[in-house]
Amino acid sequence: MKAVKLLGNCKLEIRDVDKVKARKGWVVVKMRASAICGTDLHLFYEQPTPAVFTPGHEFMGEVVETASDTRIKPSQRVTVYAPIGCGACEFCQKGEITLCSEVGSLGITLDGGDAEFALVPESCCLPVPDDITDEAAVLVGDVIGVPWTQLRRVGAQIHEFVAVSGLGPLGLGAVIVAKYLGCRVIGVDIKPYRLELARRLGADIVMDARSPDLRQAVGEFTKGQNINVGVECAGKEESLSFLLDNAAKWGRICLVGENGKATIRPSCDFLRRNLTMIGSTYFTVAEYHNILRVLYAMPNVGEIVTHRFPLIEAALAFETFREGNTGKVLLLGY
Repeated sequence: MKAVKLLGNCKLEIRDVDKVKARKGWVVVKMRASAICGTDLHLFYEQPTPAVFTPGHEFMGEVVETASDTRIKPSQRVTVYAPIGCGACEFCQKGEITLCSEVGSLGITLDGGDAEFALVPESCCLPVPDDITDEAAVLVGDVIGVPWTQLRRVGAQIHEFVAVSGLGPLGLGAVIVAKYLGCRVIGVDIKPYRLELARRLGADIVMDARSPDLRQAVGEFTKGQNINVGVECAGKEESLSFLLDNAAKWGRICLVGENGKATIRPSCDFLRRNLTMIGSTYFTVAEYHNILRVLYAMPNVGEIVTHRFPLIEAALAFETFREGNTGKVLLLGY
């Protein structure tokens, strides 16, 4: 079978590797759609030290091989829940697998979905209803599941002002979820392509993060109330600073973008305005039915996908996504 192997320094190869085989507790999934993520770019593709493995932690496909006595049957379409925990600790027992001290992930610590076939734990297979498209199903994880979890945790309410800073695929998913919740949405980015895409997906107003009048524009749109909920998706210190500077009293900030450093001023940012800030990296399986409701209610969610490539054109797909003038970029297995 053919699989993508990341080599670092913005290089990859399509290699012929042994086809995976089902074993107890694990099934073989024929990849139908696998999404490229910023994590793939920054942690593996762009790094000088090679990390030769198969990426793809946002993928879906069709089960084609199982061992005996499996819940999932051949021909079932599934979307894949990437984290894998020990199964025994208190966090795994509560479904909070990403908090497991032994957590791994398909496409990050184990070979993932950027291949013709992937070996997947049966417990990570979430059945896809017949009336959900492949492209919508592949958005369940990072793109819709993460912002759904964050906005649910901070209790985003109808008519509240929600600012999404960073309009990559995850930020675009946050726009969709916030509109689903009835919020008034501000989209902030530096790329005109993504600002326009956010507008098409329902953002009430979009703003260039480099504008010297950004703070004034926020004040005018919110009629002086400022931002009730900020969703930081850019993973940049200045992006978080913008949300903190423009947060309303009792405002809430969701940290979504990966970021190694940030400047926080406890007194003026939190103590004087009673702000709350939260973070999490994924969703729990228990939220899957709610995420499906978002997909059903927001039929334009598929517009987040803007570019599609066959698996053999993975190098072009990665470079296209790296340039930034895209929404979600998919590798297709058919």
